[in-house]
Amino acid sequence: MPDWEEWEDYYNDNYYGTTKPPIIIMPSLRSLEIEWCPRLKALPNYILQNSTLRTLQIHCCNLLEQRYNKERGEDWYKISHISHVQIISFPSS
Repeated sequence: MPDWEEWEDYYNDNYYGTTKPPIIIMPSLRSLEIEWCPRLKALPNYILQNSTLRTLQIHCCNLLEQRYNKERGEDWYKISHISHVQIISFPSS
């Protein structure tokens, strides 16, 4: 999905104001793999905070790689609790 830019995250203050209803989407999600989405800017918090998520694989998604990079990613802390995180960059030519 090379043109996918945004995964809607309705669980935020801008959408619901100050009162957030509980949101449960994919309550048994254990593994998530995102591939070839170079324009996707971020993953929704309700997915990243899912306590059942054990494996996250991000392949060839430049913006996600920068955002969730262990060494310097601004949102690494959002995925650091996931036991298996694999981030693979675009192959170099």
